[in-house]
Amino acid sequence: MSVTVRFFAHLLLLLALCAGGCATLDDERARSPWYDGTRFRNLDNDDELTEKSFWTMLRWKWFSRREPDRIPGVSDESPQAKKIPPSALLAAPGKIRITWIGHATAFISVNRSGKVTNILTDPIFGKIFTVPRLTEMPVPPEELPPVSLVVVSHSHYDHCDLETLRFLQQRNPKLRIVLPEGQRQWGLNNGLTGAESMRW
Repeated sequence: MSVTVRFFAHLLLLLALCAGGCATLDDERARSPWYDGTRFRNLDNDDELTEKSFWTMLRWKWFSRREPDRIPGVSDESPQAKKIPPSALLAAPGKIRITWIGHATAFISVNRSGKVTNILTDPIFGKIFTVPRLTEMPVPPEELPPVSLVVVSHSHYDHCDLETLRFLQQRNPKLRIVLPEGQRQWGLNNGLTGAESMRW
């Protein structure tokens, strides 16, 4: 792919993200010590981060020809998920079981004295925009055991999928959905009755 074609492909994706975008922020963001009036920022004094501009990042992303470091002998193919029965996601008494679902999605089952709590991180069950999943889910979404808690780390489109969150809320009426700070009202406005937010 030529540099020009790659540039316009990335520009088109950036415009689509800005238009359809990530979750909007609630008014509560103004109370956060991490919010400076226009955006969230790192409170740690990190020159590596603070001296980089948005355009510096775009130049690096679009025009850098450096290939990432590779581990010799490791395949370029995506790992394939092994199909398992839904019961295989659940932890045994006194144990914790973590099952990778894909990308940043993990099913975490905690069994304390017979009381099971199931947690999902950054759940995405289908494709993102027009990008299909690279790995199939080990269990179909309709067959997942009951989920008590969902944790969304940040609002990028590949971590915060409204369709998946609505699906989980519908199947688990008492579901708690912990969103990043400043997104609770967005969740409530979009039918996520269990939405709450948590500070960094």
